[in-house]
Amino acid sequence: MTASPDEADQALGRARMAAARAETGIPAAVIDYVSASAIGYTPELPDLLPADPEHVRQENELRARFLDISRHLDARDEDVANAALVALIRLHSDYDRLADDVALHGRADQLPTTYRPHEGGRTAVHLPGHLTVFDGGLILAELAVPFAITPAEIWQLIKTAQPARDTAAAFTDGLSAELAAA
Repeated sequence: MTASPDEADQALGRARMAAARAETGIPAAVIDYVSASAIGYTPELPDLLPADPEHVRQENELRARFLDISRHLDARDEDVANAALVALIRLHSDYDRLADDVALHGRADQLPTTYRPHEGGRTAVHLPGHLTVFDGGLILAELAVPFAITPAEIWQLIKTAQPARDTAAAFTDGLSAELAAA
């Protein structure tokens, strides 16, 4: 007896849910590779778009491994196909860990977050790893911040940020040095 398309879809859904449980150790995405020949869809690794150059390198290495492994998933030799499936499970586990790191450290396509208090003239623009604090229309400070900084920590930095140097004094010092050199 063959299963109807609805029954097959339900079985795949149950398999994905079972694989998603932490105790299985099998990433849910692997189910899509196992069923690819039956449903005619071969999954790909989604783009992570990491901001950190080390994460970009790691993603590229995982993509290269994926291309190598995917050639063997449909192998006629059962041992080769099983080894490819085990390698695919490991690859997706590594990919999921990298995706978690990228989520923590920021994506390259992430838009800046603007912080505006209800009162006071200080505002800030936050990008992963960088915070610019404004006082009115002037840049008060540009700070390197941890990628995992919390909004509460950002508000504290906005409140306590001090200029590294008075901008007018820096301009005057630079102008004086140029005049002295001339």
